Amino acid sequence: DVLSVRRDAMTVEISQLTSEELHIMRTAFNIFDRNDDDQIDQAEFGSLIRAIGFNASNHEIQETLKKFDKNKDGVIDFQEFISMAKHFEGCSKDDMEQNLRQAFR
Repeated sequence: DVLSVRRDAMTVEISQLTSEELHIMRTAFNIFDRNDDDQIDQAEFGSLIRAIGFNASNHEIQETLKKFDKNKDGVIDFQEFISMAKHFEGCSKDDMEQNLRQAFR
């Protein structure tokens, strides 16, 4: 399954993005970073997951956040957000839903 890939395989460097992609990613990140602290905490991550149509429990959200939290600080920073977004890039809505369901196992 897609989410079982190694963490280092999911890393996408900011320098790999075009300026347009970087702008789109920063805009999306800022939408979910409601308190403007340049990180997405568990509550904000829950809003992100629910915004894409997945109804998850707080426990499921916490476990999924851990999968993308590479530095284990309990939040998603901009670099981790980019890696997470790139991980789902090109997925159809059905594929994304299936990948998220896998993440919540």
